[in-house]
Amino acid sequence: MLIDAALTAILLLAAGTVLLPGYLRFMQEHRLVEVNYRGESIPTACGLFLLLVLLIGYLLQKLTGWTTLPSEAEFVLAAVLVGVAGLLDDLIGDKKTKGIANHWRAWLQRGMPSTAVVKAAAAGAAGILLFAGSAASSIEMILHVLLLLLTTNAVNLMDVRPGRALKFYYLQLALLLAAASFGSSAVDPLYSGLGWVFLLPITAGAAVLTYADVKGRAMLGDTGANVLGFTLGCGWVWYASVAAQMTLILLLLGLHALTWKRSLTRMIEGNRWLSFIDGIGRERI
Repeated sequence: MLIDAALTAILLLAAGTVLLPGYLRFMQEHRLVEVNYRGESIPTACGLFLLLVLLIGYLLQKLTGWTTLPSEAEFVLAAVLVGVAGLLDDLIGDKKTKGIANHWRAWLQRGMPSTAVVKAAAAGAAGILLFAGSAASSIEMILHVLLLLLTTNAVNLMDVRPGRALKFYYLQLALLLAAASFGSSAVDPLYSGLGWVFLLPITAGAAVLTYADVKGRAMLGDTGANVLGFTLGCGWVWYASVAAQMTLILLLLGLHALTWKRSLTRMIEGNRWLSFIDGIGRERI
C-alpha cells in the first residue's frame, strides 16, 4: 500500500507541476486576480487547481482501478461544492466585512446572506452529504459538521499572508496522522487505502502550489482555503478517535475566540517562534 501511495503521489505531483504554470497564466490572462497585502496583483482562487488535481486522481482511478486514488464520487462532489462556494466569495464576496458576527449582522440588516454565509451553508450541506450514512446519532452528526465548519473556517483565518494557510494545513495533517495512528479505534491512514484516497490528491496539489503561494506569486483564495479546511475536517472525522475530535473542536473554538477581537497576524508577529515559522520562505517586503 505504501508503494502504491508513493507511485500515486509521484504521478499527481508530476501532473500538477506540468499544469501549474499554464493554470496561473490562464488565471492572470482572464483577470481572476487579487491585490495581496503588498499591493501586487496575483492570480487568486487557486483552490480550483486543488480541485483539478483531485479530479485528475478521480479520473485515473476510474481508468486504472488504483485503490490509492479517490473512487468515492460523494467526496469529490462535496469538495467541488465547497470549492465553488469559496469561488463565489472570491469573485463577488464583500471583502470589507470580517468575522462571523459581522456577517450575521449584515444578513439581518440587508435581509440577504453574504457569500461567507453561503460558504458555511455549503460546507454544512457537504458534511451532511458525507456523514449521514455513518453518524451513529444526530448528536454525532452535529459534532461532525461542527468540526468540519471549524476546520474550514480556521484555514480561512490563516489565509491572509503568503504560505500561512498551507503551513497550517501541513501542521494539522501531521497532527491528524499522529492522532489516527495511536491508540484509537479509528482507521490508521498510514496502512489503509481509505486514508490515501481522500488526503493524497489534495495534499499533492497543495505541495505543487506551495512555492508559488509562499513566495506571494499565487493566492489560495477562499476557494483554496475552503477545500483545504474541508479535507482536513473530513480526515479528522473519518480517521481520528472521538476524544481527538473533541480536543480539536475545543482548540479550534479557542482559536476562533482569540481572533474574535484580536488580529491573528499581530498575535503571530508578537511571538518570536510563530513569527519565525510564519516567515519561512516568504520574500521580504
